[in-house]
Amino acid sequence: MILSRLKRFFTPWKILQFAVFMTFLITLWELYILNKGLNSKESIVTQNILKQLKTQNIITTKAPFVPTSAKLIQTTNIYDHFKQLHGMVDLRRNPTTLNMTIFNSSLLNKLVYEDPQVPMRLHSDNGSTIIPQIIHQTWMDENIPDPDLYSKWIRSWQSNHPTWSYWFWTDNSARDLIKNYYPQFLELYDKYPLSIHRADALRYFVLYTYGGVYVDLDMESLKPLDALTTQHACIIPREPMQQSYLVWKKTKLASNAFMACRPHHPFFKMVIQSLPESNIIGRGKIVEKTGPVMLQRIVDYYSRQPIEQENNYDKIHSPDSSYFLPTLDKDAIAKLDQMCKVRIKYVTDKTMLSLCNDMIKRNFSNIVTRKAYTNHNWVHTYVMPPDQTKHVNIREIIKNVKLGFLKINS
Repeated sequence: MILSRLKRFFTPWKILQFAVFMTFLITLWELYILNKGLNSKESIVTQNILKQLKTQNIITTKAPFVPTSAKLIQTTNIYDHFKQLHGMVDLRRNPTTLNMTIFNSSLLNKLVYEDPQVPMRLHSDNGSTIIPQIIHQTWMDENIPDPDLYSKWIRSWQSNHPTWSYWFWTDNSARDLIKNYYPQFLELYDKYPLSIHRADALRYFVLYTYGGVYVDLDMESLKPLDALTTQHACIIPREPMQQSYLVWKKTKLASNAFMACRPHHPFFKMVIQSLPESNIIGRGKIVEKTGPVMLQRIVDYYSRQPIEQENNYDKIHSPDSSYFLPTLDKDAIAKLDQMCKVRIKYVTDKTMLSLCNDMIKRNFSNIVTRKAYTNHNWVHTYVMPPDQTKHVNIREIIKNVKLGFLKINS
């Protein structure tokens, strides 16, 4: 009897009506949560992120991207402002929005600091330079692995820039920099699971603090950069589009293997501020936590901001790959060769077809033109660690190398 009543009640039509009604209620509830914001009903994802950031002391009443020696002029509660900014964001649908909305101009306007002055000796004697003439490179210690491979590339920088300073960063000196000037980031820095995460983060802190030119050990200098240091305030080149589109489906992908910038540029302030959020939403991928994908997000956002750009001092210049990264990784070329020759008839993506036609014209070979300043050799030391049995101390390669970090007088 009960079963027969249930059968009459749970007819297909009534089940459908019930499903539609519940869907309607769930939609209304989600709209209510979205409009209500984070003041009372925060999404689980956002709440967890905020909790992690606050317990790690990343979100405090002091901006995490400002050295402790900076003079505080005006402050606000970043945690409250953070929640306010994300009130209309559903991170379950668009987790990357977290990185973008944190840079809302209203937040930046609330956080006004005086950065410590970089001593004049950091700059070239030629007062016309905007980017300090300093070469920055890094490795885990002073012993360069596989000297037959890396030494010639390292020497190319001194050969083309004989009057420039050469600074070499190790794991110890890198941590000293973070500990002394960015202690809010020290726990995050120490807890990065891979050394490449720390190496990526270090270059952003170095360029923001001192300025200059950062280059990976497998970057080779082809001609002097002196003229560029007087023309641009910040240079963030792009990787070859054939490679970035093949791997990430991105027509633009910033490279962090070569970067040049003046000290205290607002772009790198944004990059540093994004590290805690990127660490959480990076989904375990190096390029999304600290690498090129994360960097390109900040480039895209920064480029859209109405920034006062007097004398180009706050602009960023993002040239195509032909100037600083003209060659492709050999593995990328092999994949393109297979896709464009064997599976070309199955390719329907117009961008991919265009890139295939370009590679076919080039006979799938790398081309370095005269306009190239540098070249990236794509060694990938973080994927395939070099042979440590053969090494040479950096002092034997660069005689006037500066080790450790230079303390800034506040």
